[in-house]
Amino acid sequence: ITVADKFSWLNEALALLRNKLNLSNTEYFVSTTQTLSVVASTAEYQLPSDFADITEVTDGLNTTTTTGDAVPFMAVSKALAYDGDVTHYYLRGRYLGVVPTPTVATTWYYRYRKNVTRVTSLGDYLDLPDGAFFSLKSWMLFRAKSKFTDPSAATYYQEFSDQVNLYIQSSVKRDNDMASWGIMSESNT
Repeated sequence: ITVADKFSWLNEALALLRNKLNLSNTEYFVSTTQTLSVVASTAEYQLPSDFADITEVTDGLNTTTTTGDAVPFMAVSKALAYDGDVTHYYLRGRYLGVVPTPTVATTWYYRYRKNVTRVTSLGDYLDLPDGAFFSLKSWMLFRAKSKFTDPSAATYYQEFSDQVNLYIQSSVKRDNDMASWGIMSESNT
């Protein structure tokens, strides 16, 4: 097993783990509030290099003195032919676009989900919630056992999957939303 194998497997495990956690716990990997200076006659703005997805775009900060309103999203396929007057944003790769093209300068604020950063040395910091990095060991053992066609590889894959599912369950419990959907008891009056 080479050092290149180890880092490849580690980065693969990190990507799988973070992508699965992002399905239920979007707030953990979200950036701080970013400022976007919208300029008159400029329709598209490049987003940071670690950009993965937008979580919110507002036309002001949510503070005690000013309340930002959410800017509605529009698919890029519809944005190209849009001729309305309500301002929307769209995403095209790492670009955030504004339709209709702004005629005055303003400031928007946004938060985004970050891409997984690649681990390249033993000193790199792994930013994962609640000890989730322990599951990486199971993935590494799964890959190592698979490389040598050891039949116990499936055991380590199952262990990794079980651990990830536990992290997903604990992250769902952090959410303020209901654990399940249904008719509330108050509705049956």
